[in-house]
Amino acid sequence: MDSFGIDKIHLTTREFEVKNSKSGDFTIESGQKQGGKEAPWLMKDQAGHDVHAWKMYHNSEKGIGHYNFSPNGLMVSFNPSKIAHPYNLVTLHDEGYNEAINAVKREMEKIGIVADFQKMKIVRIDIAGQNQMSRPVHQYNQAFSFCKMKRAKNQRQYEGGYLFGNSQKQSLFYDKGMELENRGIGLMYGEENLMRGEVRLLKPQSVAALFKLDTLEVLNELSPGDIENHYKAFLNRNLFINQYEGEQLCFDFGSESKRLMWYRNEYGRSGFWRYLAEVSLEIILIRCGSVEVFINEIVKPAGYGRRQPYEIRRVINQMIFDKAMHDQQKGEVSVSALLGEVQMKFAA
Repeated sequence: MDSFGIDKIHLTTREFEVKNSKSGDFTIESGQKQGGKEAPWLMKDQAGHDVHAWKMYHNSEKGIGHYNFSPNGLMVSFNPSKIAHPYNLVTLHDEGYNEAINAVKREMEKIGIVADFQKMKIVRIDIAGQNQMSRPVHQYNQAFSFCKMKRAKNQRQYEGGYLFGNSQKQSLFYDKGMELENRGIGLMYGEENLMRGEVRLLKPQSVAALFKLDTLEVLNELSPGDIENHYKAFLNRNLFINQYEGEQLCFDFGSESKRLMWYRNEYGRSGFWRYLAEVSLEIILIRCGSVEVFINEIVKPAGYGRRQPYEIRRVINQMIFDKAMHDQQKGEVSVSALLGEVQMKFAA
């Protein structure tokens, strides 16, 4: 099971054809609207039928994809993770993801939709992380209530989770076990307190802003590590900002790496920890977006050998965990301890 992956994809194109709209595979809504308004012309299929409809759609009986036609074109919506497993996540290039993509293409071919799937434009993508928490998931809502997501007009608690967002992008953390239970699906033995954290990019502009891409083909050129780093960077720069919001400045990785190199040359083995004490762990996470970016963009270029970055990564993650644990006061769970655990497991 991957703890980070692709949760949902919406694709669209105006370049498509339908073999036979009257095959019985499609629902066509063409009735008159109030005032006697007739449905607009939608398409001519390959069989020669003119389709006049407000919309035409096919919802997969196997839960693979949803295919909607409107005057704006064809929309294909699917959840690659859910196709592969009831709740585990799949990510780019793994077996589950590849099979999900192939299942959608096979279904399109079966019902007679002709389109260049790889060239379709991404208009929405949800990426997600999933982890077992130390406490029941609902306890973290009290901590989320102290968070403020940048430019989020909608921030609310609901049963099982907490939502931050606007019409462009959202962050959602919720009890995956509760959601599955409501669907009649149980977790595997030993799994409990399973939290799902989703980053929802709801518009093409927000997809382009985070990923710098526009089509499924370009998405598939990324690596699983790219997906994880984008996910963590989004959370650190939009949600886990708190008092460090003023530190979100343009970060010069090259200059910072030279700074670390000076500490390394001056103090040897203790150089890294002297550097870290000066710049602050939290500031690094906010500026870089994740521990992984910090390691790749600053630590490695500073001249640290093959094993040293691995050890630094391990110790930093332990420091984040220790900080969260030490924030507990008088045996009670503090807000910072709860948020520290979430940040460690989803964004470090």
